[in-house]
Amino acid sequence: MLTEGVRFGHEVAVWPIEASATVTKYGMLIGEALLEIEPVTWVHVQNRRSHRYGFRQEKYGVRA
Repeated sequence: MLTEGVRFGHEVAVWPIEASATVTKYGMLIGEALLEIEPVTWVHVQNRRSHRYGFRQEKYGVRA
């Protein structure tokens, strides 16, 4: 059972995710866990760094 409200389109962990592990959605890489994420926990900016918008791509000048 979910431990908090999750908005439509957001992610929920279905298994434990270790800190620094890659996070996927529908098989696509979407980010990196900033800390350990327990199952049925909302996965968002508070615990995941996004790989969208040029993250880790110096050509975009983004180092979020």
